[in-house]
Amino acid sequence: MNYLAHIFLSGSNRKVQLGNFVGDAVKGSSYKNYPPDIAKGIQLHRAIDDYTDHHPAVCEVVHRLQPEFGRYSGVLLDIYFDYLLASRFESFSGVSLRRYTRTFYLSLLINYRYLPVRFKRFIWHFILTDRLRKYATLNGIRESLNIMVEYHHI
Repeated sequence: MNYLAHIFLSGSNRKVQLGNFVGDAVKGSSYKNYPPDIAKGIQLHRAIDDYTDHHPAVCEVVHRLQPEFGRYSGVLLDIYFDYLLASRFESFSGVSLRRYTRTFYLSLLINYRYLPVRFKRFIWHFILTDRLRKYATLNGIRESLNIMVEYHHI
């Protein structure tokens, strides 16, 4: 669920960003059906998830959250990571979050044909409500959680 972090960790290649963004929706070896840079992004997504899922600090926080939030502990931590990144984005990237997200949204539209069906269903809402920038505020986080509850992603 930490979309912004995955995109940001992809570097500047838009197709790698796209692959990293949709990585959770592409299962098994089906990443091979995508253009090379998108496939690279999907593989990067998996590597990032593997690294963070096994990092001792992440494991400790997830373990501490589990009594209260159960299987959603990891999702909540992912969202928190995006909040930390979004709320201080310019200091990490040298560009405003607004500019960065608008450029990414444009890239999504240009590469719409490569999006998995699951993403095609929500991408217009995602862009029009500027979900990535919403991660920068606690109210935006609340909205994102409400959307996930409503659509059973959490």
